Amino acid sequence: MEADLFALPWVPVNIGGSGLLAKAWFGDTQYRLLLSDLNTVWEEDMTAGDIQSRAQDLNKRLRAPTQAFFSHLCSVAQPCFSSQNDDQISAAHITLEQHGDNLTVKLKSELAGLPFYWEFRCTAAPVGVCRQLVRPLLGVSRVLQRQVEDLAALLARKDAEIQDYQENGAVLSRARLQTEPFEVHKYRENFFTKVRNIFTFSLLLNLPSVNKLRQD
Repeated sequence: MEADLFALPWVPVNIGGSGLLAKAWFGDTQYRLLLSDLNTVWEEDMTAGDIQSRAQDLNKRLRAPTQAFFSHLCSVAQPCFSSQNDDQISAAHITLEQHGDNLTVKLKSELAGLPFYWEFRCTAAPVGVCRQLVRPLLGVSRVLQRQVEDLAALLARKDAEIQDYQENGAVLSRARLQTEPFEVHKYRENFFTKVRNIFTFSLLLNLPSVNKLRQD
């Protein structure tokens, strides 16, 4: 389950008017949900027994096997956590409540002609931000860095190839195709300058004095 969840992308969702990022994995009769506002990650992990107990506790008038409860829950909850089309999302009414470090997503729909209630009771994950957000981003950053290095090396070889053609008398038939040699050091300097500017701007946005001005 951990590997399946880790492979899923974070999806921007709107729950009860609050913008969050969500990851939701639904198995045969179990699920795991992650929600984040980029400051905190909340999670809930439910097994078949947990689902049956909560379903009966929240729906006194309904009697059904776990699979029936879970099948219906998946059909109405998955669209809410995956930004699927509006018709599917409107099949359930969903609200969000926060009490201390806990986040509760309340869902109301209809099953067999009766109201069906469900609550995703998420608690703050102590290492969730690092494991589920920061580490994947660092991994992607490293892959992109390698790709940039490979492309820079490829451009250098292409420039050497073009120079060899020119030295042996080759001439472009269309002047507009003429390009300047790729200067990897200049490219890197420009890149790091942009990164520093973005980082500096981000720090300024978090300064108390700047935040106060923005609020005023």
